[in-house]
Amino acid sequence: MIASNENTPDDHEPAPIRFRSLVVPATREILKGDLKELFEYWSELRGSRFAPSLSKLDWARVPHRLLPQIAVVEVRRNPFDFVYTHWGVGRAIMQGRDYTGKSVREFEPEGIAEKAIREYSEVVKHRMPICVQTEQLEKDGTAPFDYQFLRLPFSSRGVDVDQIIGVGLYDESVMKRAMEFYGTNPSTKVDLDRLIRLLDPDAKKSG
Repeated sequence: MIASNENTPDDHEPAPIRFRSLVVPATREILKGDLKELFEYWSELRGSRFAPSLSKLDWARVPHRLLPQIAVVEVRRNPFDFVYTHWGVGRAIMQGRDYTGKSVREFEPEGIAEKAIREYSEVVKHRMPICVQTEQLEKDGTAPFDYQFLRLPFSSRGVDVDQIIGVGLYDESVMKRAMEFYGTNPSTKVDLDRLIRLLDPDAKKSG
């Protein structure tokens, strides 16, 4: 285990969001579905290096259901920061905003930004891919949900991590609860149906 995080209310101050997360080195044994397939491609690409260059990534080899949910961050130093250079259209629909060109510190809600920064920092520190299992993510008035997330390091020179891909595994029920969590759950099913079709072109419209 690399880290375990928990954000829960106490007797003095209620937590605006609540969750438990376990951060561990990513392996094919613990990853599920398309995340496992992406990890195996990343492992093939890196060879004997700790991480491949993002310029060598063939996006056609990335599972198509993951593409709309992928975000890419650039690791910046002096000052240390993570800036989104790509924000998948599925994320824009589910989270209600395109963060391309924005620092992770600008992500809303703030508690999720802090969570992401800790996880990106672990990838940079350990120079390894991580799997994040988040459980019972919720805020007042929303139903809790669980999801698995993969963060993959990339290195242009083979020395430091300079880019990181992040992508989560969501089924339809998780997507519905995530949209509720981020306040993007529309009065109609248009956005949800669009997101489901992006992730699975063969899926039927939600009922």
